[in-house]
Amino acid sequence: MSISEEFKDQKVKELLEDYIALDKEIKSIPEKINTELTSLRETISSLPENIEISIVKLANALEEAESSFDELTIKHRAILMNQLDESKLELRAAIKNEIVNEISESIQKTQMHLDKFESKVKDITESNNFINYKSWVAIIILSGALVLSIGFNGVFYFFK
Repeated sequence: MSISEEFKDQKVKELLEDYIALDKEIKSIPEKINTELTSLRETISSLPENIEISIVKLANALEEAESSFDELTIKHRAILMNQLDESKLELRAAIKNEIVNEISESIQKTQMHLDKFESKVKDITESNNFINYKSWVAIIILSGALVLSIGFNGVFYFFK
């Protein structure tokens, strides 16, 4: 045999091996298809259950989200009410302080005016006491003079 014939035989042998391998692959295709189809059937048949489970999980998650939202709403409302109450208390305290400060200033001004008025009243009273004292002295002197005058007139009439 020549080299070319050996080469040809080698090529034919390789082609036969490839053909046999290809034939085996072709024969195994229906079995692989059956296996895949069985797997696909199982997947398709379990699909409604899986969808139902997923829907139940989704519904549970939605319920959880709603209850969490309600809880958060209640907590948020409570926090806002607390902040509102604190703001009211701060506002009341600020108003009270402002009123107390204004009243204190008014009381101080009134006290100053009363002190001035008191000093004026004392001044007037002291000056009136002085005038009254002088007036009393004058009245007593005039009364004494009147009594003496009446007494002298009485004595004069009595001797006449």
